[in-house]
Amino acid sequence: PWPYLLTLGLGVFALFQFLQRCVINPMQVASQSLLKISSGNFDVNLPIDQNDETGRVLQGMQCMKIKLNFELENTQRIASEALRVKNALDVCNTNVMLADQDYNIIYMNASLDRMMKVAEPDLKTALPNFDADKLMGCNMDMFHKDPSHQRKILDQAKSTHSQEVKVAGRTIVITATPVFDDKKHRLGTVIEWLDRTEALRAEEEQQRIEQKRLDAERKIADENARIRQALDSVSANVMVADTDLNIVYTNQAVLDMMRNAESDIQKELPRFSVNKLMGANIDIYHKDPSHQRRLLGSLKEPVSSGFVLGGRHLHVHASPVSNDAGEQGRGFAVVAGEVRNLAQRSANAAREIKELISLSVSQVENGTTQVQESGRMLNEIITSINDVSKLISELAQSSQEQTSGIEQVNVAVSQMDEMTQQNAALVEQASAASEAMADQARRLGEQIAFFKIS
Repeated sequence: PWPYLLTLGLGVFALFQFLQRCVINPMQVASQSLLKISSGNFDVNLPIDQNDETGRVLQGMQCMKIKLNFELENTQRIASEALRVKNALDVCNTNVMLADQDYNIIYMNASLDRMMKVAEPDLKTALPNFDADKLMGCNMDMFHKDPSHQRKILDQAKSTHSQEVKVAGRTIVITATPVFDDKKHRLGTVIEWLDRTEALRAEEEQQRIEQKRLDAERKIADENARIRQALDSVSANVMVADTDLNIVYTNQAVLDMMRNAESDIQKELPRFSVNKLMGANIDIYHKDPSHQRRLLGSLKEPVSSGFVLGGRHLHVHASPVSNDAGEQGRGFAVVAGEVRNLAQRSANAAREIKELISLSVSQVENGTTQVQESGRMLNEIITSINDVSKLISELAQSSQEQTSGIEQVNVAVSQMDEMTQQNAALVEQASAASEAMADQARRLGEQIAFFKIS
């Protein structure tokens, strides 16, 4: 039996060596390689040169390693791109939210988180359970009174859908965009939130300020129009120049004066033309404009000056024009006239205007006093009317009482009259009875006298 045992032992040893070399060692290498691959290390070499079953297993593992390596690299690339997108969204000023297919909130950037915390006190008035710190993981249905209607709109959306909503006094523009993969499978929804509340308030405030400015400009324009109409109708010769001393206004009186003196002025100023005064510079009236400009540049108060031009004696009264804040240099108002025939007329007109203003003020004050006195007298009249009304009411009541008393007196007088008539009849009867008794007494005396007593 020893030869058999030796042969069996040699066979078992040979089988063990075969298994060690062809199965156990490759499997140990495969096991170690799988451990490295599972930890993310794909830098392993598998013995794939065998053509047996073990070799084919190792070849399959090599293909799996290569595929997993490519997929891992692709996943890392996608994750890196997603991380860049997330980091970009985290720092951008647009308020962005991402929801999954069931509209559960899975991402909010910092800008949206800030917006929700700012709007939280207002939103709680309409959504009592709203909590800006607990939005992650919540469903978007919490923002809608009718979630089914909103879900229907978003489920059918193939492109961007935008809507402006007003909630709790805030105006919010919500823009929802569906997200699809390469196979057009819906992955979720990107929602952009734009709180326009402060912007609208700023726009309203800006519109209010702009309207106030327009109203002020319109008021100034109306005032300027009235002033222009007044200047157009006055007899004084008025001219207005801007800060560059360009003529921007002349009333009809100064044009008429200049037209009358045009031929004389042209003797010294050949290019002078009344028809070209508007827009011209007042330097045309001066031989040394720089000197005149220095005087006007330092002018703070009205100044008067006289000069001779073309044989005509002219008198100029220049006044600086300032704005409402008192800033000088807004322009100059020039009143010019011929001393011989216009200065006195201007003074008279000014005096008349002053007198009319004083008279108007006096009349207004008198009228105010009279109105106040009339009001006081009307109050007294109303009080007297009320007193008279009360007296008339009392007199009416007394008259009714007197009428009733007079009626009672009339009845009593009638009764007394009847009694008086009855008494008179009784008196007549008593008188007749007395006469009868007297007659009877006389007769009785005569009869008694017949008898004599002895």
